[in-house]
Amino acid sequence: MTGRVVAGRGGFDLLRRLELSPQSDTPDIVKEWTDLLLDMAVMPGDNLPESIGRCANVRFLFAPHNKLSSLPQSISNLSLLTYLDLSNNAFTTFPIALYGLAKLQDLNLSSNHLSDLPEKISGMTGLQTFDISFNNFNTFPTALFNMTNLETMLLKGSKLSDIPVEIKHMTGLRRFWLDSNCFSVFPTALCGMAKLKLLDLRKNQISDIQVDISELTELEKLFLHQNAFITFPTALCSMTKLKELDLQDNQISDIPADIISMIGMESLDLRSNKITHLPPQIGNMKSLVELNVKGNPLEQPPQHIADRGLDAIKRYFEALTTTKAIQSSRIQVNLLGETEAGKTSLSRTLQRGRSTLTESADRTRVVEQGTWETDQDIAFNINDFGGHDVYKIGHPIFISKRGLVLITFDLSEYDPQNKAHYQLYIGNWIDKVQAQLAGIKMAVVGTHLDQDKASIAKCSIIKSKLEGHRQKKQKWYESQIKSIKKKILDTDETQTSILQAYKDKKSKLMALQEQVTDIHDDIFRVSSKTMEGIEGLQSFLTIVAKERAVILPEMWVAAATMVCAEIYEGSENTLGWDKLKDLILQSAPTLWKERNSSYEDLNLATCDILSFLAHRGDIIWFDSSPTLKKLVFHKQEVLANVLKAVLNHDSDVVQSKLQQSMSISEPKAKKICDDIFSSGIISRKAMDCLCEPFKLSSTEADVMVELMQKLELCYQVQEDPLVPSSILFHFPWLLTQDRQLELDEKWPSKVSSDTTQLALGIHFPFQCPEGIYEKLSVRLHKYLARTKTEHIDWKDGVYAQLQSCKMQLSREERHHQLEMANSTTDWVITIAIRGSDLLKMWGVLSRVHDDLMTIIEEDWPGVSYDKYLVCPHCTNEDREEPTLFEVEILAGVDRPTNVLCKNTGRYISADLVYPPHWKQVVNKKKDRLKQNITEPDLLHLNDLFYQEGIFSEYEYDWIKESPEKTAILDFLTTKSDYKAFDILCQFFVELERFDLLELIKY
Repeated sequence: MTGRVVAGRGGFDLLRRLELSPQSDTPDIVKEWTDLLLDMAVMPGDNLPESIGRCANVRFLFAPHNKLSSLPQSISNLSLLTYLDLSNNAFTTFPIALYGLAKLQDLNLSSNHLSDLPEKISGMTGLQTFDISFNNFNTFPTALFNMTNLETMLLKGSKLSDIPVEIKHMTGLRRFWLDSNCFSVFPTALCGMAKLKLLDLRKNQISDIQVDISELTELEKLFLHQNAFITFPTALCSMTKLKELDLQDNQISDIPADIISMIGMESLDLRSNKITHLPPQIGNMKSLVELNVKGNPLEQPPQHIADRGLDAIKRYFEALTTTKAIQSSRIQVNLLGETEAGKTSLSRTLQRGRSTLTESADRTRVVEQGTWETDQDIAFNINDFGGHDVYKIGHPIFISKRGLVLITFDLSEYDPQNKAHYQLYIGNWIDKVQAQLAGIKMAVVGTHLDQDKASIAKCSIIKSKLEGHRQKKQKWYESQIKSIKKKILDTDETQTSILQAYKDKKSKLMALQEQVTDIHDDIFRVSSKTMEGIEGLQSFLTIVAKERAVILPEMWVAAATMVCAEIYEGSENTLGWDKLKDLILQSAPTLWKERNSSYEDLNLATCDILSFLAHRGDIIWFDSSPTLKKLVFHKQEVLANVLKAVLNHDSDVVQSKLQQSMSISEPKAKKICDDIFSSGIISRKAMDCLCEPFKLSSTEADVMVELMQKLELCYQVQEDPLVPSSILFHFPWLLTQDRQLELDEKWPSKVSSDTTQLALGIHFPFQCPEGIYEKLSVRLHKYLARTKTEHIDWKDGVYAQLQSCKMQLSREERHHQLEMANSTTDWVITIAIRGSDLLKMWGVLSRVHDDLMTIIEEDWPGVSYDKYLVCPHCTNEDREEPTLFEVEILAGVDRPTNVLCKNTGRYISADLVYPPHWKQVVNKKKDRLKQNITEPDLLHLNDLFYQEGIFSEYEYDWIKESPEKTAILDFLTTKSDYKAFDILCQFFVELERFDLLELIKY
């Protein structure tokens, strides 16, 4: 395929001019065109010009999103046309002008308004791929029965509930998409299509499959995602040539042992079902290379093993064959609450089974670990946390999401008449846990029962408060969901990206709404002194532990016991890799050692067991870093104490430690202390001094420093690359300095007339999640350090002078006065960019926004927030209440030219409100992309786009055969789907080509 000549909007304009002079000669350039890309080129109410018939050499015509309802007859003159895309238009009948296109192979008429097809369509014998998805078909179009050469048929998103038996006449059909229809039973007529290789029946209501499916002897791919299966369709077990099966998002509870008969199976997707046990035979399926079982209540194997992939699942089942299976009911119990709430006394009382009161001098400050075993099969790891604000950031490091949280408060100190007490002692803790550990089970425990005579009345009031708290959050979610639903109804169906953004937000809100109820109904009233109420709490904990039981190989349980014993019996602060492997070998039976004798086998087994221990909260282990992976924090208080020492806000204590440890004068210690608390700067030497009491080895000290950077508590700077001692660590968490006066000149409150400000506000309606701003600041500084950018920090903000613009990141508390003297508070993180180059400004804004969204997803998945873009026009006019644009609209594909600023009644350029579409960015950076992507990578990318349904088979083959391998970028920018861009971004991530990712994303 040589001499491809592509024409876009400019070509369309030329055709318009030719239509005005029908007698004129056809320009040579028009005769040379091979590709016409007319995506969104035609004005509403208009049509393709008759002069299109002059494009005698055109083979590829792409004209979606044009609201076309008919075609000029002259299109039949395109005798070489092989590919035609007319999707997302307004056709109500099949365009008869297409009958004469004898060489047409691929026709896309999806997302129109067709309800039937004419019989004459059977005369289009060259057609191989036909897409009529998302039209108005209520019954299968009978005109298709005579299309014997058709190989690929797409009939998605219609209202089909049955397939006539005459479909067997479509003998050439190999690939058939019928997803998103109305099938309640498997259409048995399909079983007569013996040559079918791919069948897609996703998003229907099928609950069973007849044995007749075995007649589909050539079927290789079957997609049954989002149907109504409650059991695995056993008829599939006889399908030996099936390679890929998708059964995700059903209600399947069991997998038969006969699945091993599916000897050709390579990829099996069972995500989001109700499977508790996988059959051991699944480990013997030799052809299977990919198994996905995420989102199931797995007991065998445990979910954390399944998350590690198929090989880990196989190793798990192998371990079960060499050692007996043990039902393990060991969970983590986390005691949270304000200081002196009785947590430590309760923890020790549970552990020892007798009254154990804590003296004031023994009160824990960070975390104290303990264990409690009720019998051989049920045990608890207890974490007793301090309540000081500075340490609250550390809780998620120590808490397993499979664990249990007890919100603990002192009954004798709780005053029902004090409105602040509920929020202080209970409400704030519930909000924090639900936001940061979404879905974890909680219970409320009142201590010091022996000192309170009105505990029953108090708990009754607290239960009412809890219910009110729950209802308030429920109502907030309901109002948000109602608002989103209205927006979905009010949004035009053609705005697919906006609709999807709204639907995604609705789904997340609904998921979070359900988690509001994850609190035990009763309040436990206990006394660690008299033991009253302890038995009831113990009974509750035992029931929860039994509910969380998993099946484990005996050697894993033995190894876990040995590792846990090191917490109390060993002298090491951490456990190294060699020590861990030795403990595992001591617990392994002879047969297992014989089968797993290699270095790699032992390393993998060690990772499996450590993953299991970390998942249930026995240890802290970070397997994503080569350095951190080789060290295990089995004594969690060591890590907690280091955090306490470094993040301590008590300047007198810190100064005293530095002066004694570093043997320096008081003024010198005061200077270092001022750097720490004013600027958040700590040198490595100062950090080592603060951690001196914990007797860390040099390796452990290095690991601690790397860990604090991995947790994004700090970022590293080196003032002089040649002087190792010039390395400093910046901790935004420690900053106390207010906004500097010099910033009034660098970032004045009023925006100048020659400058534009883009500002995005993220509003948190209940409270700003602790540490979320500081972590964003750390992540931002990693980028600023790479670009050697001037920046200024203060406790609630960062200012940066970038090459093309200025940026200010800030955090503030905003109060809103409501009726009847009531008020509400929002915490707002604002990302503001000032400059004149909008493309670059949007790039910076997008980068910081994406970083913040990633942090929320990773650390605060349950937090509630809203995002608004502040109207740049209002900002320039210095309006006190600017118009706020919902960020969901930024996902829009069909963006307008102008948008209305409601506060001023004026229309402003959409460029101020909408970021540049990804196609615009890719087009602009196309030349640089072409220079930096290798030909093999481009071909691999072509494979990905085809596999994900972005490219049709025709487009895929065209790109593959084209001598211009970078033609893939030309085709890519004809696609409106954001999925295409997401795939491109992920492709660059997998290649570790972050330079190219930044090029197109920022």
